[in-house]
Amino acid sequence: MTNPKLPALRARARWGILLMTALASGCFLHTGKAPELSFGPYLDNAGRTGITVRWASELDGPGLVRWGPVQGKFSGEARAESSEMRYPLDPAARRQKTDGLPPGQTGAARLYQARIDGLAPGTEYRYSVEFAKRRFEGRFRTFPARPEPFAFVAFSDTHLSDSVAARFADHRPAFLINSGDLVDREHFPEYARFFSPAVNAALGRFPMFTARGNHDESGRTLSRLFTFPEGRLYYSFDYANAHFVCLDSCLWRWPKPEETVKAMLEWLEADLQASRADWKIVFFHEPPYDMSYRRSDTDFGRLKAMPVLRRCGVDLVFSGHAHSYQRFGPLFRPGENDAHPIVTIVTAGAGTKYVALPPRADPQLAVRRSESNYVVCRIDGPTLTLRALTPAGAELDSLTIARKDGRPDPAHAARAVPDEPFGSVARALADLQISRPAVAAGEEFTVELELASIAEAYDFEIAPAPDSFWIAGLTTPAQGTVPAGGRVPVTVRLRAKTAIARPEKGNRTEPEFSLECRFQAGANRGVVTSDVIRVPKPPEPAAPAAPATPAAP
Repeated sequence: MTNPKLPALRARARWGILLMTALASGCFLHTGKAPELSFGPYLDNAGRTGITVRWASELDGPGLVRWGPVQGKFSGEARAESSEMRYPLDPAARRQKTDGLPPGQTGAARLYQARIDGLAPGTEYRYSVEFAKRRFEGRFRTFPARPEPFAFVAFSDTHLSDSVAARFADHRPAFLINSGDLVDREHFPEYARFFSPAVNAALGRFPMFTARGNHDESGRTLSRLFTFPEGRLYYSFDYANAHFVCLDSCLWRWPKPEETVKAMLEWLEADLQASRADWKIVFFHEPPYDMSYRRSDTDFGRLKAMPVLRRCGVDLVFSGHAHSYQRFGPLFRPGENDAHPIVTIVTAGAGTKYVALPPRADPQLAVRRSESNYVVCRIDGPTLTLRALTPAGAELDSLTIARKDGRPDPAHAARAVPDEPFGSVARALADLQISRPAVAAGEEFTVELELASIAEAYDFEIAPAPDSFWIAGLTTPAQGTVPAGGRVPVTVRLRAKTAIARPEKGNRTEPEFSLECRFQAGANRGVVTSDVIRVPKPPEPAAPAAPATPAAP
């Protein structure tokens, strides 16, 4: 016999599961036309004596944040401030001002924040957010006043498809650093989607410090959701015996790049020189070294930021942009940071988009993987240990850097390799294309490039990569010497062994064809594979000639 109370019991069970899921994810339950626009609460702008609690909702109402010791009663409270976030409903109109759009084409949400100050350093607190007749409880820990062991998580390039945040709590990080590209485009609903249940849960427990990525576009929406001191998208903070710097590597994409980048680099050098921390760690979006097809975006980091980082004793650089995991080095520039090399890491695998990586960048590229990843770093006094992990917890990479007598362990410096001419060669082998849209078997074709030297002269030899020998071969040797500080144009002359064409989709050669450059500068030897060579577009067909105008009678 059916229990008449069973439907009601099932409904209560479903409601209980929903409530537990919302509380576990750190997300408010909400109603209304656009519930996906509600997210949080999440932690921001953390420090030794204060922290900010934020959330967003389509509802407009009062919010209250309470806090107190973990084992005691709430001892303080703060009323939340709020501001309106208006946005175009159509992502294609996201750069238009909303007051110029017709009625019904804009959406709105409220952004809430409450600042908690006057806290004790290195202390764990519990907090609650009361809003719209609902309540969320969480915990946070203030930054310590003295050195202590701690961990942090580095990740980036979620692009609306988080694959890693569910594991963050396993590592008990003090905070998270994100190298940018939270979204695919700067549209507020996409930022709301960034706060998946797993991200909500993580950011409701651990504060996140973020950089602007190129997909965060102007950064105006990002700066409404996270704190950027002094109204700029670069800043620094300290935790225990480590100093962290976030840079805005996308400034070169926006107006007055020479002026804005120069100002940032001057600030960067002053900031790093003033720090007396044992460890100096920098993060930004576009990597200084990259072996993906995006290596053409490395000029800011490699040519502008890295010289400052070498002068100022930086230990570790995190970046994103190239959807993969890549660890370079440790790298040094002779005469600049021989005893203090820098490890640079691309950890751009927080989502589910990956790029292919050419097979060789020896010996500078230590580890390369095209899969989801994040990095856990632990600092315990003079020892830094990092592990790159997959969402399933498998280890992709591990590294330990030790300090001795206040300086990097000589054993660490002994493993270092020069960053040049590797960086210049890798950059030169990006965005190459064959000389015409299609090549028949037996026909000759060329690939043009220019090699440069920043410091010392080097010899080079270019040939098809080993996996491309069956596609084409050299007709004449492509070798020579690049003088110190000079540039050498190179024409690689080849004969096709099979037909080479442009595919129906994309612009890479079909079959895929790559070059390889071997270089030597004294005892410094290396080899770098190019990205897959591109095929130029076929010429547009000529427009039909206009009919001749008949002569007047």
